[in-house]
Amino acid sequence: MKLDPANIEIMEVDGELALVVRLGRRPDEPFASLAKAPRKYQMGPPKDDFVQPFLSAMTFTRTGSRCRGIELFEAYQCWCERAGVFSLSRRAFSAAMKARGYRKLHSNGLWWLDVDLQEPRQGTML
Repeated sequence: MKLDPANIEIMEVDGELALVVRLGRRPDEPFASLAKAPRKYQMGPPKDDFVQPFLSAMTFTRTGSRCRGIELFEAYQCWCERAGVFSLSRRAFSAAMKARGYRKLHSNGLWWLDVDLQEPRQGTML
């Protein structure tokens, strides 16, 4: 399919830029339905997931460090249980970590990069 540059437009939708390709529309025909389209996705971490309090209390960030995914997730589940809060599923936890800018590596298992678990300290929830 060839795209005519006249049919490509950058517009603002809900304060964000969107690249719009007009298929079968005249270049002067407005996108009234797009301007009124409800936003069906959420950018950033979900609310009330308790991942950030866990990360602040039980991990440290250092370039070059890494932590096994299963160890980090099990520590998160244990922390949630002791804190009396609802824990996310493994998939939701992974999405929350990605939303916070953490990267993962698949090498003999899953590893989270630039983050590691702190040694248990007296008074912590793990």
